[in-house]
This record gives sequence, structure tokens and C-alpha cells, in this order.
Amino acid sequence: MDDVENLVDGNEWSSESSKKESCHVQSNTNSQSQRSRSRSKSKLRAGYEEGNELFDDCKFAEAFKKFTLVYEGRKSSLGPDNPETLEAKNRMAMALDADGKYSEAFKLYSEVYQGRKRVLGDDHLDTIQTQHDLAALRANQQKYDIAVNLFEEIYEKRRRILGKNHPDTLMTLHELASALDDSGKRKEAYKVYTQVYKSRQKVLGEEAAETLETGHELASNLDELDRQEEALELYRKVWEGRQHVLGKEDPLTLETRHEMAGCLAGVGKYEEALEMYEEVIDLRTKILGADDTDTLETQHEVACLLAEQGKYEAALLIFEQVHQQRKEVLGVQDEDTLESVSLSSNVLCFIYSLHCVFHSRVMKWLVF
Repeated sequence: MDDVENLVDGNEWSSESSKKESCHVQSNTNSQSQRSRSRSKSKLRAGYEEGNELFDDCKFAEAFKKFTLVYEGRKSSLGPDNPETLEAKNRMAMALDADGKYSEAFKLYSEVYQGRKRVLGDDHLDTIQTQHDLAALRANQQKYDIAVNLFEEIYEKRRRILGKNHPDTLMTLHELASALDDSGKRKEAYKVYTQVYKSRQKVLGEEAAETLETGHELASNLDELDRQEEALELYRKVWEGRQHVLGKEDPLTLETRHEMAGCLAGVGKYEEALEMYEEVIDLRTKILGADDTDTLETQHEVACLLAEQGKYEAALLIFEQVHQQRKEVLGVQDEDTLESVSLSSNVLCFIYSLHCVFHSRVMKWLVF
């Protein structure tokens, strides 16, 4: 009997021990699973940050690949409609957009927009931001009427939710002005740019980057409206602000200086414009390189200015130089390259016609 009791007790002890061991194994399994998920999440987070760094360095194709890996990982672990998954997909679209692959980017932006609207709601700030990105993409595709309608809708949402002077609201209004301007609606764009410029001055300050950006675009708009004196005054103000905040050699400072020179040429101040263009060429060559598209653009404008002054041979030399460099950098079929070819041909034909006229007059003089 004792042996039976001992056997029973032993079985009970064995059963309890087995349960404890089973729980211990289960606990270990759960812990390992949690650690595995934690490592996976950390890896995806690191990949996301790497993608952002690549994007900031303008390595858009590499950034897209990194964001794609993050998206696939998050979709597998969190689901396709999880906000973090949608954020990774949105980054994929941004990388394609920045790389000029607008059709592919549009498809992804649209999917993210529908997903965010479904999960977060139409008025959620992330949903609105994706809609804003879609509108900007449409503007890049030169579908300005669509872009204008979208920006107007987004502006109303942001004004209602964030307030009319919130930086995001003003950003949308700035983009609306830009789309109007690019579509040729200069006077409408002027009104919106003016509203944004004044609001940004008030909210962000005179020398905030966003304020200076709107000031620059407003000056460009004034120039297009043939209000060169006003444009020149505003360009000078923006140039001084950018020079103070960013430095004399910053690409944005040089962009404003380049536009100032064009404005001077527009009001007939050719020598002053030429001197300013030469200054920009020197600095752009130093900072960006001789073959940079911005450097070549300034050289192109110098050639145009010389041609306007009747200095055709000097203009032709620069046009031909710019054409060769653009052909190497941008390719034969690029629109800027073709523009250089066209203007070179025009100047060459004009020089030839002048020579013909001169030769004809000489022959008439010799006959008589």
C-alpha cells in the first residue's frame, strides 16, 4: 500500500514538474518570439532611417529600395493598412517623385491616400499631407488645373483644422500660387503670393526660409507681369536676406542673384546685368562646378544678353560652348541642349546675313 501511495505521490510530483517545465518552455518560446519581433522592428526602424538619409543625400533610387524593404517587412508583420506600413509606402512614393518617376509615384501616392482615408479618416493630417503630395506631383506633371483644384481643397481643409496662418496651411497656399503662376494665371497668382508673403512675414519672420522663398517667387511673378522695378526691389531684399541667413555662396542666394541680373537686363541696365551674371558664374563654378546645369544656365543668359546688345560673335562663342557642355551633361535631346543649338543657329544665321548685307553694299559702292 505504501508503495502504491509512493507511486501516486511520485506521479503527482512528476506531473507538476512536467507542467512547470512545459510552462517554462512556453515562456522561453514567447520570450524568443518577442525578442525576434523586437529585433525585426529595430531592423525595420534602422532601414527606415537609412532610407531617410539616402533621400536627404538625393540618392533617390537607393532610398526607394530601402523604403521598399521596410514596406514589405511592415506589411508582413503589421498588415497593409497599418499606419506605419502606409508611411513606408508614402516614402516610396516620395523617392519616386523626387527621382522624376511621376507615373509610378502617382500610383503609390493614390494607394496611400485611399488607405489613410480608410484607416485614419479624410480629415486626418497624414491623409491631407498625402493629398498635398499628390497635388504637387500633378503640378510637376504640368497638369495645373488638376493641381489648382486639389490645392484649393487642401487649403480649405487645413485652414479649417489648423487655422489660416498655420505653416502647413501657408505652404499649401504657396503651392497654389505656384500652380496658378505656372498655368499662366499671373494676376491670380500675384494675389495669392502676396497673401502668403505677408502672412509668412508676420508668422515666421522676415528672414525665415519660407518667407524668403515666397518673396523670391513673388518677385519672379512681378517680373512676368512686366513690373520689373518692383521685382528688382523685392529680389534685392530677398538676396540680402538669403545672403545674411545662408551666406553669399549658397545656391539659393545665387539663384536670387541670377534672377536679379535678368531683371536688370529687362530694364535695359545691360552692363550692370552682365557684371552680376559674371559674378554668379564665378561663384557657381566654384561651388557647383563648371558643368553644373545652373552654371550653364547663367552662361546661357550671358550669351543672350550679348546677342541683345548686338555682340553676336561673342554671343555665338558662348552659345556653342554651353551647347557642347549641355550635350555632354544632359544629352543631345534635352530641351536645354536643343535651345542652345537653336539660339546658336539663329545667331550664326544673323551674322551671316549681316556679312551678306555688308558684302552687297561694298559691291554696290565698287560698281558706282
